[in-house]
Amino acid sequence: MSNTTLDGLLVKLREPDLDLRAMAASDLLDLLKKLDISFMKDEGKQCMTALVKLLYDSQSHVQNLGMDCLGQAVCLVDAETAKEAVSSICCEIQQRGTSAETTALSVALRVMSGRISEDADAKKVLGSLAVPIASMLSNSPDMPSDVAVDVFAALSDVLTHAGAQVATDSEVVNQIQEVLLSFISHSNLSVRRRAIAVLGAFVVHVPGEQSEKALGIIFQRYEACTRASEKCILLRVLVTIARQCPERVTKIVPSIIDGEINLTEECDREERMTVLLVFETFVQHCTELVAPRRNEIYTCAVEALKYDPNYNYDDEDDMDTGSEAGDDFGDEYEDDIYEDDEDDTWDVRLSGVKLLAAIARSGLYSPHDIAQHIGTVLIARFREREDVVRAEILATYATVVGALGESAADSASGVAEVLQQQAPEAVTLILAAIKNYPRSTETKQLAFAVFAQLVLAKYDILDGSLSDITPIVTAALSADDTSGTLQTASSSLVKTNLKLDVLEFLRVLVQRSSVSDSAAEFLIATKDGLRENASSKAFQVPSASFTAAAGLVKLLSNAAHQSSMEVAQFVPWAEDMAQCAASLTGTDDQDLRSSVNVFIGTVLQKFGDHISASTAQQLLLILTELKGGMVHAPAVLGAFVQAISKPTALPQEIVVAVAPSVLQVIDPLLRQGSASVVTVALNVVKALAGYGTETLASAGDHILTNIIAIISKSPESPPASALQAFAAVCPTVSEENMRSVTAKLLKLLSATTVYDGQSAEALGELFETVGRSFPGLMDSWKDGIIENWSQTHARYYKQRKDSSNEAIQVPFPTAMLTNAAKSINSLYTGFYEAQGQQWTSEFLESLVFTSPRSTEDIALVCLGLRALGYAASQGWLAQSDQLAAQLDAHIQSKHDDVRDEAAAALGKYVGSYPATFAALFASATASDSEGASASGRLQAVNVAVDQI
Repeated sequence: MSNTTLDGLLVKLREPDLDLRAMAASDLLDLLKKLDISFMKDEGKQCMTALVKLLYDSQSHVQNLGMDCLGQAVCLVDAETAKEAVSSICCEIQQRGTSAETTALSVALRVMSGRISEDADAKKVLGSLAVPIASMLSNSPDMPSDVAVDVFAALSDVLTHAGAQVATDSEVVNQIQEVLLSFISHSNLSVRRRAIAVLGAFVVHVPGEQSEKALGIIFQRYEACTRASEKCILLRVLVTIARQCPERVTKIVPSIIDGEINLTEECDREERMTVLLVFETFVQHCTELVAPRRNEIYTCAVEALKYDPNYNYDDEDDMDTGSEAGDDFGDEYEDDIYEDDEDDTWDVRLSGVKLLAAIARSGLYSPHDIAQHIGTVLIARFREREDVVRAEILATYATVVGALGESAADSASGVAEVLQQQAPEAVTLILAAIKNYPRSTETKQLAFAVFAQLVLAKYDILDGSLSDITPIVTAALSADDTSGTLQTASSSLVKTNLKLDVLEFLRVLVQRSSVSDSAAEFLIATKDGLRENASSKAFQVPSASFTAAAGLVKLLSNAAHQSSMEVAQFVPWAEDMAQCAASLTGTDDQDLRSSVNVFIGTVLQKFGDHISASTAQQLLLILTELKGGMVHAPAVLGAFVQAISKPTALPQEIVVAVAPSVLQVIDPLLRQGSASVVTVALNVVKALAGYGTETLASAGDHILTNIIAIISKSPESPPASALQAFAAVCPTVSEENMRSVTAKLLKLLSATTVYDGQSAEALGELFETVGRSFPGLMDSWKDGIIENWSQTHARYYKQRKDSSNEAIQVPFPTAMLTNAAKSINSLYTGFYEAQGQQWTSEFLESLVFTSPRSTEDIALVCLGLRALGYAASQGWLAQSDQLAAQLDAHIQSKHDDVRDEAAAALGKYVGSYPATFAALFASATASDSEGASASGRLQAVNVAVDQI
């Protein structure tokens, strides 16, 4: 850095003109942000001194720039210079007291400590800042509260990130401890909370006897104190420690629970809230320690939840629980939030809800007990008069039900039955709360969250209440979601969020396999709301509408197949929704574009035989248009594949009519697309091939060429979709063209190493299809597989022979052997299937009955043995004493590879015919069985045992 540049800016910082000072400070800030080297010692001192003086500037703008500059510069100076700057700031805070500049100084201190804690290379500076900060706090107990909050924030950074460094100075540690213990009783709430948090950080992050001593002092004061206010402060310190480092408080948790468990209504509000907070923390972080007192803690939570001495809920026993939403449901011009400035008992109830939530998550109770007891208690409080407490209750119940979902699926748990019994009362009380507090949007949103979780737990749990829920659903969906002269943007957003919650509930509701009469009536009443919101201009609402509608179409299709519902009345709605979706396929909203494509694909797949043929063909053609370029191909063509993949309701003639158009679209994609684009294009080929040769017409040979080019890009691990598409397109390819590509294709596939099940299945499917479709090419394909394997084995044998270092083991190409063995088996499986013959191992006998004299012979025998072993494990191999004897003969071979393959093959053969196991075991353990043959037979025994 140029000294001239820095000196010039520092001089300008002393200019009397405000604008010049501000410009200089701004330029200096830009310079400091760009620096990647530290200051020289003198440079650093000069810069930090000048920047600290900016904090006294008469203009706040310059002060703010000074703070930002200090935050950057403090990481560029040495520890001594940083400490001097902080000491200077701390001295000024002491001297200036309550003047306006004091706040700028304290904020600068907080900015500096925060910046250092973020810089890994500068953290060593942090520990040195503890001395001046602690001294200032000791000497200025009456500093302004906002200044004290900033100073404690800086001290928190020091303790959290440099606690070990601070611990090396016992004098400083003692000073910090005394300061924190004095400030936790400060009259200002913000200062008190910050001091409590910092004292917790002190105990957690400063190692050694001093922090243990501090914890002991805190607990001793707690045990000895008689004033509720002081006890609350000390308990909150312990809560802070328990949340960060539970093991530090394990010894005192039982004593605290014993002392606080007998809460009474005579306790003041602050004390009761604090104790509930303590229990919540212990339940979350010290679960095993609270287990013996779980029932008493649960009772405390329940009593707190009911604590409302200023209100008589008995007056609501006759409240109107009708389901009519009225005109107010969609009217969100302002929130009608209940507030009683003279009643502050609501936060005790809020603390009770949070404690119940912690208990439900803790595992202290079984899922059945949680549903039976905690669920019942929460439902009873749905009529809570305070909005914030009611919202917490509904959210907690929704969370509890969601967590019980897995248990509800287990009929033995009894959870589903409990939830089913609770559901009617839950719905009744929720609807009553919505009616009594019609402008509380959060209540409505959480109501649908509860409904959704109940349905996820048991799909038909709300069927008996759907008629009651219908009015609030239709009212929410029909509410105007645009801003007008009387509506603000925020009220429009509130309605949008509510609609999204309703649509999510509908999406969950239709994820079922059957439709009851009440569910059918509900769907009839709400389907038009989906159509209305599909055209909404509100963010995410159309996308959510199409997603829910796609689920509804699937459900209606299932119902039609089960003859449990007449779907004809839904066909005009489905066509209308599909036409709306078609108009939105070019939208820039990616989520909406995806959802409309999926919806069109779903309608065609499920309702293709219900809608008119012209509409179906029009919609299918839309799914071949790549509006916006290739990047949208996976979503659009994925929906096309969904629509035509069998089973589908689309008539075959429509697919055949559209096939030429889509083949033109995917041709360039197969040659130039990204991996995801190529995959979806291959899926299109595979799906079209399922309709017979007429869909691919004369394009089969051309497509085959493209697929081979795709495989050649990654022959060792070709995509499963390419192998599957190859198998699908084979029947449409001419035998002449297949013959011309056989050698190249087999060469590529011989290098394939399959590790995942999908690719293995696809490779087998490919060879089966070739064997089934091209019987005239069997010999060339079989010879090609054998030749490629023989070449691979020859290379392996040469490498092993040429290796001069015996410590370096040349690995046997087992993956290539497996590939060749499975390929040749699959090839003949397809051939025999096409010929109507039973599978036989005759094609392998020429390999297995070869005497392994040469390297080429060894390769052939290994291939035959591996293929036989695979066939035996599949149960294809017929019982043959001659074959078993030949396998045993190979076990006695002098070639290791042959012996290993023979042992595995014989073990699998015997495993498929357990009656022959005794003979194998006897031969393996016979007294005349020795050497390699004995070892091989024992290996075969082990394989047979695993197989059996």
